[in-house]
Amino acid sequence: MQDGTFVVEHISFYEDGKLGTELTPDADWKRRGLYMGPSFDTLDVALQDGFDSFLKERGINELLRISFHNLLSTRNRRYATLLVLVEK
Repeated sequence: MQDGTFVVEHISFYEDGKLGTELTPDADWKRRGLYMGPSFDTLDVALQDGFDSFLKERGINELLRISFHNLLSTRNRRYATLLVLVEK
């Protein structure tokens, strides 16, 4: 998120869907070796618009952005509280 909006920088395609979601060091290493695609803002405007529509059709919209922002804000407050407690 940037300035309260979602920002798409790159779109990647994985032949194996697990590679895109696995949170293991091995999967991370494999992802790093793959081509990450062109910068989103260099794509044809029609393709950018099509991808925006694709996201909206799947519920990735303003409501999700607000929910995600609230979740991050809550976690940041909890983390800040933890740091204060550890500092004491």
